[in-house]
Amino acid sequence: MKGLTGMPQIRDRILRPMLWIPHEEIQRFARYFEVEYRDDESNQSDKYLRNQIRHQLIEPLTDSHPAYLSKALDTINLLVEYQNYIQSQLKLFRKHNVWQSNPDIQKITLYSEHLSDPGGLFLIKLYLLDQGIYPDSVQAFSDASGKWQTGSKYEGLNVNAWYDRDELWLIRDSFYNDWNAEDRVELKTGKEIDLPGGDRIYFPKRRSRFENAGDWLIPVVLDQVELPLILRHRMPGDGIELGRPPYSRRSLKKLFRNHAIPLPFKDRFYVLTDAQNRIISIPGMINSPAFTDEENPDILIGYYSHLELEPRQYYM
Repeated sequence: MKGLTGMPQIRDRILRPMLWIPHEEIQRFARYFEVEYRDDESNQSDKYLRNQIRHQLIEPLTDSHPAYLSKALDTINLLVEYQNYIQSQLKLFRKHNVWQSNPDIQKITLYSEHLSDPGGLFLIKLYLLDQGIYPDSVQAFSDASGKWQTGSKYEGLNVNAWYDRDELWLIRDSFYNDWNAEDRVELKTGKEIDLPGGDRIYFPKRRSRFENAGDWLIPVVLDQVELPLILRHRMPGDGIELGRPPYSRRSLKKLFRNHAIPLPFKDRFYVLTDAQNRIISIPGMINSPAFTDEENPDILIGYYSHLELEPRQYYM
């Protein structure tokens, strides 16, 4: 519909105050007052489809049926009203259904009342198109309505939509610019480290109240670990010791599922290991009691995550 409504007079910071004035009237004004102007020669060439439509269809039609132009303008004005209404509905949809984590990440909550209403599903489709998801991907999403599988991916231009338990995560490609699954960092006590993706490791002197939702504290017992400590992303077969002695091993795969971590972000989480590749902590989620002690730690490792999936949902 945007294409049918023509060029808008106001769009963001672009203003076209003379858009409503007929071309011939502007030309007459310029000639009468001797106003110098420049005419783009490409406007006269039928090399471009827009000019073929203008010269071979619209001009002959308006010459033989002058009333056509007036009727066409009336139709365009009506389409503009439709488009304005749709935009207002999309604005409400975004307010109630979309949570913006950061410029690269959006979460769309798929409420059942929207999915059971054709108008609601239509708004979801329009929003996905507006965000750059390809039309065939949007159609595939619509065709699977109510039968989506967690992990389903819908591609777009520099953005992908991932379905995960009644939610759609829109993730722009730029989200992956600063980190990758092969990141591996060796920790040195007392040395603050800026990590890929905006995360940070630091060493607080004492336990203090965190100011940020993304902060996490790891109280390490040194005689239970083998240095150096390594920060990396998850690997197949990873597990963490939990519970009380004798500790039971829980797989990260199952732990992420229990914590409802969306699929696109599972590789983004860091794990802290010792030299024997034993997992000490999944910062932001859980510490292993086999290698940490809340009451008598030898060192405190602070971790700040830039990735905020939901305010204070995963971080303590």
